[in-house]
Amino acid sequence: MQMALPKGIPTLKAMSTGNLTCTDNVFVSTELLESIITCTTVPEDQPAKSDHYLVDTTLEVTTKFTVDTPRYNCKQADWGPFNEGLATRLRDSIDRPEPTSEEEFLQQLRAVVDTITETAEEIVPKTKPSPCVFITKRCWTRQLTQLRTDTRRAGRKSYSNRTDPTHEAHDAYKILRNRYALAIKHSKQEHWDDFLEGINQQTLWMAHKYASSDASD
Repeated sequence: MQMALPKGIPTLKAMSTGNLTCTDNVFVSTELLESIITCTTVPEDQPAKSDHYLVDTTLEVTTKFTVDTPRYNCKQADWGPFNEGLATRLRDSIDRPEPTSEEEFLQQLRAVVDTITETAEEIVPKTKPSPCVFITKRCWTRQLTQLRTDTRRAGRKSYSNRTDPTHEAHDAYKILRNRYALAIKHSKQEHWDDFLEGINQQTLWMAHKYASSDASD
């Protein structure tokens, strides 16, 4: 294994003392090391509730792109019309004698599958692939975007003055980080409250899943 992160780059800033340390390492295989263009930290993007810096690694590799095709959105389906339509189609398509051979059985099986697929295509809505993962973060607001920009700017200024612990940039950065973290917490709570107030039959079990699941990052 080889070290990809250059020696001497700080990867952690203690919240209590502000001291910079090199606690994190990035190890890669010798083959992968040849594909690394850059590997460094991003101090201005330090997470609001973490003392670690993000490590940004750029690789020169070939990737394969896949097309995200729409899928059936069963959570939003109206199963009453679906069951009625399916029952009608099945009566018309499989009103035949019992199969007497494997070939006849497979033919009738394919007919049933095709009938279910045709009914789903007509009645069950489909999901719309999101072009960006950030669209799913509905709790995100323009205010948070602006606070993130301000915090990043303050973070760069604080890091550039890291050799001077008494510089005013460190206190300003700390204030903005705390404000940013608090704003994220409040926005998530407001989004959760709005979700519970608008709960319906289809989202009830989703709320139960969220509330009963173990905490995560």
